[in-house]
Amino acid sequence: MKNIKIIAMIMALCMLATLIACTNEQPDGTPTGTSEEVTTTKKEEVTTAEKEEVTTADPNEGEGEGEGEGEGEGEGEGEGEGGGTTVEPKYSWATEGGDGTEASPLIINQTNFAAFYEYYIKGGWNGFSDPNEFFKLGSDIVVNQGDAATWETTAPAIAYNAPLAEFMGTFDGDGHSISGLYIKVNDGRAALFNQVEAGAVVKNVRIINSYFEVTVSDVNNQWNYNSAGSIAGRLLGNIENCYSNAIIKCDLPNPIEIMVGGIVGMINNTDAKVIGCEFEGTIKCSAVIKAGGIVGKINGGKQNVAIENCVNKGTVTGNPAGGIIGKNEGTNTLLKNCKNEGTVTGTLSGDLIGDNTGHENDTTIENEETQA
Repeated sequence: MKNIKIIAMIMALCMLATLIACTNEQPDGTPTGTSEEVTTTKKEEVTTAEKEEVTTADPNEGEGEGEGEGEGEGEGEGEGEGGGTTVEPKYSWATEGGDGTEASPLIINQTNFAAFYEYYIKGGWNGFSDPNEFFKLGSDIVVNQGDAATWETTAPAIAYNAPLAEFMGTFDGDGHSISGLYIKVNDGRAALFNQVEAGAVVKNVRIINSYFEVTVSDVNNQWNYNSAGSIAGRLLGNIENCYSNAIIKCDLPNPIEIMVGGIVGMINNTDAKVIGCEFEGTIKCSAVIKAGGIVGKINGGKQNVAIENCVNKGTVTGNPAGGIIGKNEGTNTLLKNCKNEGTVTGTLSGDLIGDNTGHENDTTIENEETQA
């Protein structure tokens, strides 16, 4: 009897185990609650979500985003370059292009020349003082219409009384001309540039139909080194390949030193150079001056000044007067391939150098048929 009870209990336990196992199986026999079921369910949920997103999205939404992005970028670039935030130019007159580097010089043309020049003459010694700044003419410049020969008695509409001001940097005329320039100065320097500094270069510019005049009213005001020249009143740097047919006049009621040159009034620095220049104008003054077709005077103590490949075809009157240099007080001065084809008159005059007293032995003249 006891054994029958034990067998009955074992059978009951087996039936209970079978019932539990059947409860945990799916119809296909796969156990529930496994990692495989969780993974499969997640994949099915993601796929379903993606399908729903695609199904419910606006069919034109992708196209609209593309157009919006394209328009946004295009408008942004346009505003940056044209009508948005703009970068102010370095100078108020610098409106014609260039940033002042050698590769992109500041452009000066008929439109902005007046503003450029006003800035220069009003800037004094702080106007253009960067040796690494570059300027370039982009066109011929006409300052005044009319005949410069009449301006000795009647000034034109635009007249400059240039104060003492320096020019530093490189000014490239690029073969263009400046015509109708009228500069009249009392006790100072009359020239396109009052003073061209050491290290500066002015080149490839033509001064035509222009008038320069310097007057002296104060006999004691000699510190200004009164001078006149088409390109520079006082040169410490270099001038290259420049031309002038200007009228240069001086009025001296008192016996005071003044230096007048067709290109440069005076040279006042060691190693300064004037190369490839031509003067075809007129120098006329009412008193004793140092007058030269290219340079009025090389000041004393200045060494190794070179004037090369220059020619005077103009009329020079002075005392002393020279076709190339009025008076030379420099040492080791070089004149190379220079010639006078103009008219030189004065009490003390020379075909190349008017007065070279004391420097005959340290002045070198090369490749010239006519010696000074």
